[in-house]
Amino acid sequence: MSILRGARTGEDIERRLSRIEDIEAIRNVKSLYAFWCDKNYNPVELGKLFVDDAKWESNVLGNYYGRTEIEGFMRGISERLTWAHHFMINPLVEVADDGRTATGTWALIDLVTLIRKDTGEKDAVAITADYADTFVKIANGEWRFQSIRADLKLMAPLSEGWAENELWDI
Repeated sequence: MSILRGARTGEDIERRLSRIEDIEAIRNVKSLYAFWCDKNYNPVELGKLFVDDAKWESNVLGNYYGRTEIEGFMRGISERLTWAHHFMINPLVEVADDGRTATGTWALIDLVTLIRKDTGEKDAVAITADYADTFVKIANGEWRFQSIRADLKLMAPLSEGWAENELWDI
């Protein structure tokens, strides 16, 4: 199924509507993810968005397997990123023909207050990333993350700009 196709004449209306509702539900899962990240990386609420055997992987922030490890990562990152405002933009969501799995990509612009490793002082930091997610529909018909892949592209203190600090070590 192509995400570029518009009307699907000849296809059952219920199937077409289900696909649209699934896409909106998946976008809501990602929006809730950003919301709870912006609420001090609330590990309990974030954990509810993942299936038990989910994975969260990043080229910079590490890899975490299973809901418990993901919750632990969120709890820990909140000690270094003391404030955040996630902008999840450019969503592309594709639901599989079976209606049980889906993929989604987003671009992230994230403004954060970071406790620096080297000095322990707060710094205003800009982060950008590309997200590649997979989703699964659970027994009650709700969508959850099966996996998140966050590929960080930029991490730079605003005081210095990003021209010289494209992927700054947090």
